[in-house]
Amino acid sequence: MNTIPSTFNPLLSSYTVVGGPGKGKKRERGTTIILLYRGGVVDRGSLLERFHGMDVEEILSIEPSQNTYQVETLVGQFPKVRFVLLHEPVNVGQQINIGIHESSYSLCFVLWADYQIDPEILQGGIESVSKSVRQLCVAPWIFTSRHSPLPVLHIPAFHKARLKVLAVVPQKEEALDLFPFDYCGIYHKETFILVGGYDYNIPNPYWQKLDFGFRSFLWGERILCRKTVRGIHFEGNLIEDTTPDDSYRLFFLKNQAIVFTGDRGELPWRKFLPFYFRSKGGLFVSLKEFRAVRQWVKINAYRFKMDSQTITELWEDPGE
Repeated sequence: MNTIPSTFNPLLSSYTVVGGPGKGKKRERGTTIILLYRGGVVDRGSLLERFHGMDVEEILSIEPSQNTYQVETLVGQFPKVRFVLLHEPVNVGQQINIGIHESSYSLCFVLWADYQIDPEILQGGIESVSKSVRQLCVAPWIFTSRHSPLPVLHIPAFHKARLKVLAVVPQKEEALDLFPFDYCGIYHKETFILVGGYDYNIPNPYWQKLDFGFRSFLWGERILCRKTVRGIHFEGNLIEDTTPDDSYRLFFLKNQAIVFTGDRGELPWRKFLPFYFRSKGGLFVSLKEFRAVRQWVKINAYRFKMDSQTITELWEDPGE
C-alpha cells in the first residue's frame, strides 16, 4: 500500500497539458468542465463542439494514454479546451484529482464523455450552483433517454452493525447525498483540495467514492443532489463492484473504525483485532495497514467532526 496522503497530491502520475490559453490564476467565478473517458469509440470533434458551445470558461479533456493520437488535430479547433495527456493508466479518482488541480476556476463539473446532455438545461444548473452557498459537491439528477430518473441518491444506514448504502430515486428538489453517482458532479475546487480529493490508494471505484463521501461528512462538509442540475442522460449499465476487497479494508480503517472523542478522531489499538478478523488479511499486512492509517488519523485528528455511526443517525434531508 502506498502512503496515505495527508494533503492533496495530484502529482503522483506524470502527464502533459496541451492546448488552450494555459493554466491561469485561481478565479472565484467561473466553471471548468472536466471530461472523462471510459472506453469505446468517441467522436471527440462532435463531443467537444457540443461543450465548446456552452457558456463555460474552460474545458479539460482527460485523455487516456492510448487515445492521445487524436489530440493533435483538435488542439487548434477548440481554444477553450486543454487536453491532459496521461502518460500511464491511473484510476478515476486520480484522474479527477489531476483535472481539478489543473482547473483555472473555482467550480469543476466532472462529466463522462458517454453522457448525452442537453446543454441549455445543463447550463441553468451550473448557473444555479455558482450563485448558491458553497458546497463541496452538487450532484445532478440523471435520467434515461426516456426521461425516467435513475437512483442516483445515496443514503447510508447500519443494519446489525453492517454498513448499507441505499441507492434511491431522488424525491425532493435538494437532498443530502453520500457520494456523487458515477463521480459526476460540480465540485468546489478549494474545498475538494482541503478534504484531500479522492484517495488513489483505493482503486475499486465503489469504495473510492464511498471513502470520499464519508471523509467529506466526517470532516464537516456536505454533498448535495439537486434537481436544478439536470439535462444528463445515461443508458449504460453501471454495476458497482461492492466486494469487500483490499479497497474495502482501507475504506473501513479510514472511516468506519474511527472513534470520535469529543474534539478529535482516533483509531485506537482496540480496533485492530476486529479489523484483522473481519478483513481476513495476513497478520503482518494487516498490522502494516493499521499503523499507516493510524498515523494518517493522528495527522488529521482535529479535522474529524463526528464518526460514521453519527453520520447515519443524524442523516436528514435538508428539504424537509
